[in-house]
Amino acid sequence: MKILVYISLILCFSSCKSKDNTTNIETPFSEQKKVIDTTIIYTIQDLSSEGAEAKTLYKGNKIAKSEISIYGETGQIVIKYSFHNDTIDVYEKQFAYKEGNINLNSKNEMYIKKEFAYQIDTSGKLLKNMNSGSTDIFKEFKQAVPFKIK
Repeated sequence: MKILVYISLILCFSSCKSKDNTTNIETPFSEQKKVIDTTIIYTIQDLSSEGAEAKTLYKGNKIAKSEISIYGETGQIVIKYSFHNDTIDVYEKQFAYKEGNINLNSKNEMYIKKEFAYQIDTSGKLLKNMNSGSTDIFKEFKQAVPFKIK
């Protein structure tokens, strides 16, 4: 019986050790840091008389993506920011209303006027692929939308 106990103890201790003779200890779930995704919609003032808003996704407490909609009398602009370490990928679509109709019954009453894709840094400086005619609102965006939340 003693031999069986010794063998069991040896097997138990040897299974707890890794190849480099260090013990693997797992952190209890309650101590692990949880990453929470949060979406917040911000109003951006003074961009358009018809209004502008930014639907912003935070992963953990850091900004990950934002979709800005700027509404106007003759159309709408949608700008999508995708945040990386020190760069931001920007994709912009400018829509126009068919026949000047601002009372839309469906999305079929709008058409894409222009599309742009480019990259900026976190200060708003252009890094690559900027076309003339794109909408530069990053200064106003940065004032209205925090890059980190608590």
